[in-house]
Amino acid sequence: MDSNLELNKLLEDNSKYFRKDFFKSIEPSSTIKLDPRFLEYSDTLKVLICSKCLTTLSPLPITIKKHLKKNHLKYYKSLASTTLSTKLKAISTLEYTTYNSLSFIEPNKYYFPSLELNLNGFKCLECFYTSISNNIIRKHINKEHNIIGNKGKKSTPYLKDIPLLIIKGLDKSTKLSFIPKLPTKDLKYKDTIKSSSNSSIASNSTKSKSIDLSLELEDFNSTINNLTTTSFSNRVISNKELSFFIKLTRYNKYLEDKDTSILLELINLDLLKET
Repeated sequence: MDSNLELNKLLEDNSKYFRKDFFKSIEPSSTIKLDPRFLEYSDTLKVLICSKCLTTLSPLPITIKKHLKKNHLKYYKSLASTTLSTKLKAISTLEYTTYNSLSFIEPNKYYFPSLELNLNGFKCLECFYTSISNNIIRKHINKEHNIIGNKGKKSTPYLKDIPLLIIKGLDKSTKLSFIPKLPTKDLKYKDTIKSSSNSSIASNSTKSKSIDLSLELEDFNSTINNLTTTSFSNRVISNKELSFFIKLTRYNKYLEDKDTSILLELINLDLLKET
């Protein structure tokens, strides 16, 4: 991201897309699967990730062994001591970036599904600094930018409800946060639909459907407009008339007992305004 102002605008303009289900359509950053398979290595950031625990680890054998024993005891007990030592030795040869060296990760560039995603983060408006703590972001703004309000009180100019990926240090209290690759209004979103299968191997198969949310919202607006000529409860709506967005949100159920005046008010929802 070239400019902090550009990033702020991007975050503000696309805030309604910052939901975990929308992040499923973001292409993950590449990682290398290790042995055991739930350990992954990012050769870009040089960090080791446990996909089951959504956390980062030091590649030191003693650290990994302690993690396996505490969080993956069944796997730990299944290995002979010599086998475990061989695996840990192989992992320890990886190039590793220390927590302190990761003080800044370029925002809106990487997305790791195996890291913890926090949707209630904060970002300083004056710089790229982020935090999952309201108190920490306030202290940063007051200390680093010394912004004073009109009445002599220090103000807190920050964005809230910002998606952040979390990288943990060796100490449980140390956490580094950064803004992942963001879902935006221009992205094609995928919805996973389960359908029955006649296969004897699997009873369900998965289909992916691309959805342009901006078009779906327009269709939603049009549907409500069409319904204003009559009470929704007096009209039989077939499934073919309902867009995927309405089926997904079950908004037709919400509208069943609404009269014309309420439907007209719904058309003016901020959600449906063009961005």
